[in-house]
Amino acid sequence: MESFAVPEAQQWQNIPADYCNNYDWLSNASENPAVQIKFNPRAYKHLKIELTQVLTFQQAEDLVFGP
Repeated sequence: MESFAVPEAQQWQNIPADYCNNYDWLSNASENPAVQIKFNPRAYKHLKIELTQVLTFQQAEDLVFGP
């Protein structure tokens, strides 16, 4: 799938118009690993969710944002 990494200087509301239509997924280039990923609905049929562990809401928050 094609992706565009959004430069750190650009906020989500400032994504170039072409990115809003011509992408499969978007992520923020400054996040490693990506915390936010936006998927274009046209890519949904290609997505597969694989759960590797069961987390409580608090564990998930800690994993993403730190304790």
